Amino acid sequence: MDHDGLLELSRAILATPSLANVRVTRGARQVYWMSREAPHDTLALTHPRTSTEFFIRWEPESEDRLAVLPGGRARYLLARRLEESAKWTEEYRQYFEDASNGRGFPFKERGSFDPELTRPLYKVWALEKAGLHPTGHDDRGEIRTDGASALSLPLFAATSIEEVVEWLIRVFDRLDRIVAPALPAALAIEKAALASWPERLREAQSAARDPTLLRTDGRGGAVDDVSRWLERERLFLMFPRDRRGRLWPRARVLLAPAGPGADTGRRPWVVAIGPERAGGRTLTIRIEPVIAVNEAHRFDLAPWLWRRDAPPLAKSSSWAPLASDGAAILLLARGKIEEGLRTSGLTLDEAVTRLARGQVLGLGYEDPSWPAVARESLSLIFPALLLSAGFRYASRILRRPHDGLRLFTLPGQRQARKASIMFVPGDTPRLELAWMGSNRRLSYLLWQRPAIPGVL
Repeated sequence: MDHDGLLELSRAILATPSLANVRVTRGARQVYWMSREAPHDTLALTHPRTSTEFFIRWEPESEDRLAVLPGGRARYLLARRLEESAKWTEEYRQYFEDASNGRGFPFKERGSFDPELTRPLYKVWALEKAGLHPTGHDDRGEIRTDGASALSLPLFAATSIEEVVEWLIRVFDRLDRIVAPALPAALAIEKAALASWPERLREAQSAARDPTLLRTDGRGGAVDDVSRWLERERLFLMFPRDRRGRLWPRARVLLAPAGPGADTGRRPWVVAIGPERAGGRTLTIRIEPVIAVNEAHRFDLAPWLWRRDAPPLAKSSSWAPLASDGAAILLLARGKIEEGLRTSGLTLDEAVTRLARGQVLGLGYEDPSWPAVARESLSLIFPALLLSAGFRYASRILRRPHDGLRLFTLPGQRQARKASIMFVPGDTPRLELAWMGSNRRLSYLLWQRPAIPGVL
């Protein structure tokens, strides 16, 4: 009787107490990665608390693979051909050795192949709906148990059953672990900003009385219209600040359009520009060409921030009508981000749910800074504002109801399409993670709580 590697592996998994909740099924499945493979006997493992699924196949070690191991004929011929190449360097030689000797991701950290190795080959795919990247290798829903598309990661390893089980234990532990601080630092900064409001108010009043601290580049037309209604104290008081409470250098704040057009196109705007250097106190009013939907600081959408005929800054109704999300904000202020967002009426996809809890996105994207940064920003959400002014603006800008506007982008990404947290308006407003290359965003003034006593 032929040896059944999948049966032995499934028995070992089910006999491991820490893997007791893992769902295990077996059957013929078609896999899509670099190319479409024929249906083949596959063991499907489902992580009990995420969408991550593992599909494992078993086969004896192939002769082709063994030939690439140290001492193998193919290894010798390939190395000789590479050495004759103009691209051959010591660095590439080391890479070749590591890649050829390694036991394959994810077991490469456990040592190198033995030249006489004849252990079976376990071929593994890890599939994650939460980490779907449209430019990655998508399994197109052909092998996921729920039929949804996902990020497909090929993991190849020649190893023993014990090592496969040990690896699964470590992986599930990493997926379940909380890696972000229990209380986001943004909450402490918000509390400090609220406490310093009286001092900030006195500073703004002083700056408003000094005519040298507000300059105007250009006269006439829209600039004069803005100057006529501008309340200097409010502008200095509400202008973006850095973490030390200073005016944000070179920050650009949109005050009013200076010509016809749409927010999605470039047109002239009257803007307020921050000081040239950190610690400076001078603001400048001028006209600049701007694509408004790409800008973070949209005072035109909250005119009470700069106009002297506007309602009080410290009044809740100035920001959001009938704000009744005190329970949600209380949860957010305690670091219970997922609970606070759901209490406010927002729906979260799996990716945002994991990040809000403080967990990594998944095997494909294990950057621990992502959940920390996501919780920092999500903890400051003002649900009543997002679901009123934010909802209306997003609905006006978006062409399709299932599209969204970016709230913020996760850090450390260099590619054009970046993972971002999006607000999607609709019958059931939701937050979801999407990969986008557009600069369009929802201004923070339409979704973050203002650090002003009396607003909440």
